[in-house]
Amino acid sequence: MTRRNMLLSSAFLLLAAMACGPFGGGGATSTPAAPTVHILAPEDGAEVSVGQDVLFQITATDAYGVTRVDIMINGMTVSSYPSQDPAGQITFTVLYTWTPIEAGTYRIEAVAYRGESASQPDSITVNVTEGTGNEPEATALVPTGVSTANPYICEALVNVDGSRVRVGPGAPSLGGPDYTIIDVMQAGETAEVIGRLGDNSWWRITYVDPAAGRLTGWIWSGLVTLRGDCSGVPVASAPPTPVPPAPTATPTVPPPTPESPNAPQPPQPTTAVLPDLVIIRIDAPGQIVLQGGGTRITVTIMVKNVGQAASGPFDVAFYPLGQGGDRLVLPRIANLDPGQVASLPVDWTYSAHGVYRLMAEADCNLMVAESDEGNNSLSFDMAVVPPSETPTPTNTPSGGG
Repeated sequence: MTRRNMLLSSAFLLLAAMACGPFGGGGATSTPAAPTVHILAPEDGAEVSVGQDVLFQITATDAYGVTRVDIMINGMTVSSYPSQDPAGQITFTVLYTWTPIEAGTYRIEAVAYRGESASQPDSITVNVTEGTGNEPEATALVPTGVSTANPYICEALVNVDGSRVRVGPGAPSLGGPDYTIIDVMQAGETAEVIGRLGDNSWWRITYVDPAAGRLTGWIWSGLVTLRGDCSGVPVASAPPTPVPPAPTATPTVPPPTPESPNAPQPPQPTTAVLPDLVIIRIDAPGQIVLQGGGTRITVTIMVKNVGQAASGPFDVAFYPLGQGGDRLVLPRIANLDPGQVASLPVDWTYSAHGVYRLMAEADCNLMVAESDEGNNSLSFDMAVVPPSETPTPTNTPSGGG
């Protein structure tokens, strides 16, 4: 079994133990399970050369939210990646770049945390060789799905899920001004670096977002690794520091009296700024062939907060057989900031042929007051056919109420 399959199987076992909420419904209170962590790349026993960049891909999961992942080499902590969300993230992926300088066998370990609760460590070994000196320069060893460096530009590789891109170089958590967040990037995404602060603490980046088009903003240097030719990146000027709005005094309005029937009334409250949770994608095959004993697949559900306020905790339900069939409540999402996306993988075995309308529903237990309560669900048609048939499914996602 591969490490990736081990991770998905762990997530499925967690789901099977849940009814509605992280620990099921009713009964005695359970102690929350510790987080889990897996080193997905490189493979255990990978062989690299001295001076060759190695990119480790590590994914941690927790029903309430992973708050930190630590990485150790031969027992020494070499990096610690905190979640950008103080409440943690249900699934948290990080990338760590390592360049060995001596030959030998190295033990790489990763530990995930939810507050002070630590996972069991996951570990691999990497064998580093000297090489003969005659082979061509080794390229970086990168996980599947992560691009290799472009040697002609300066590029920022995002190391941490949920990395925030801001209008300017500053964030309250780092003791700086509260520049507006314009996007959230995930581990493995890249952007061209076009500017920097003089102390290299923030990078000005530009990239194309599939939904929003070309974006330009600033990202903290602790969230990225630079690749390519960064020798000529110029110092850039920061935009004006945002000024917090001044508090507004509440006017005192006298109550109306018989002598003043038209006395002014207190101002009416403005519409509250609220989150809005939407299922943006159900990632599943449009058709599968039924095998003996059933066919097992992994479905990934992506939910996004398209509103204007943080969501707080909420649950997502998945109906693998369509509405009215089995209902799985996935691991609780601790929080989504505006624009932030969470991905939830779930395994299911189909044992009968037919066309199934898979459905996912955000905030299935109505824990969040939203600006739009009618856009929480999405469905997806998938055909399960016998081996002798040619599948002809309808594969068009459709929104629900």
